[in-house]
Amino acid sequence: MLSWKNVDLTSLNFQNFHKKEKDVKSIWINGKTYLPEQIISGSYTNEDQGHFERKVLDFIHGWLLGIKTFTFMTSGSTGRPKIIRIQRQRMLISAHSTMKFLHLKSGNCLLCLDPNFIAGTMMIVRALTHDMHLYALEPSADPFKKLPDDIGIDLCALVPLQVHEILQDDSSLEKFNRVRNVLIGGSDLSDELKNKIGKFKNQIFHTFGMTETVSHIALRRMNGDNPDEYFHALPGVKLSVDDRGCLVISGKVTGNTPLITNDQVELISQSKFKWLGRNDHIINSGGIKILIEVLEKKIESILREKQAYRPFFIAGVPDKKLGQKTAIVFESKGKPANKEQLIRILKNELKVYEMPKQWRVIPEFRRTSTQKMDRNQSLKLSIEID
Repeated sequence: MLSWKNVDLTSLNFQNFHKKEKDVKSIWINGKTYLPEQIISGSYTNEDQGHFERKVLDFIHGWLLGIKTFTFMTSGSTGRPKIIRIQRQRMLISAHSTMKFLHLKSGNCLLCLDPNFIAGTMMIVRALTHDMHLYALEPSADPFKKLPDDIGIDLCALVPLQVHEILQDDSSLEKFNRVRNVLIGGSDLSDELKNKIGKFKNQIFHTFGMTETVSHIALRRMNGDNPDEYFHALPGVKLSVDDRGCLVISGKVTGNTPLITNDQVELISQSKFKWLGRNDHIINSGGIKILIEVLEKKIESILREKQAYRPFFIAGVPDKKLGQKTAIVFESKGKPANKEQLIRILKNELKVYEMPKQWRVIPEFRRTSTQKMDRNQSLKLSIEID
């Protein structure tokens, strides 16, 4: 298992990066190959290029020209999307921190996330700043279906929805198993997905981070002999909590300015924590505070044990008496939820204040452009079950 120690950011030398980037390898995008001189000169454009292809090439072009600041939109999964500007140096630090820990100096890097967002962009930066070939595939539920069999991947980043879909296809699953290092981020992992990926022999990590931290600042190994219960901060990152119990992140990747998050955590040390849920995902029901993600984990475990699981999420809705009450929203693809059966199962296992007071359904959950659950939109479009 990789060590979380022995990775010293102070030893990193950024002086020769720009020279190395001028020697970038050819770029493979959706089956087309682009040479470095095409990208640097700007002569890569043609009428056949789609938005994804052009976006990847435009970023690489700007990066190779030495642009110092880049603009990103946050994902909007926990609030209104906003625009932030990130300095090139912070992106370099983030890329090196990850690559040094993974002991990756060369190989093949696969991009199959939206390059408009930081997670996708940082896959490009990791390839450009290290001796890696970049392969880019249009983001889809199962991008591995279009990955040629003869291309071996050393580093790939995915969201949980993509991993779930990849595991449904035998050919994609085989390719997934050959990826040396898999990063999974964007949202929490279900118990079912954790169990499935725990059986693979490659290195699979769950990531924690956000746009403001230039992608992930902590990882936890999800498989192998000793899978991690806790997230471990990458080198150069220091952790603390505020008076709400929310994580505070500081280090070079945040510009040495403390970044106060809305993530409730159990802090084990300055470099290790357990994620509990979002502070803005707390339901205050008659003075009792219910942490949504904790309750979701409990209900998921109960329903899976009783073989009655179907996709759902918990939300707080207004209540005249309690201020807020707990609602449970099910995805109703195919067979509708059996409310009476589910109530019987949960009543025997949940505390009175944990029991959902409103039951809702939606044909299919809405998702953001980064494939995260859009809870607000899904709740708004759901209908109450009598």
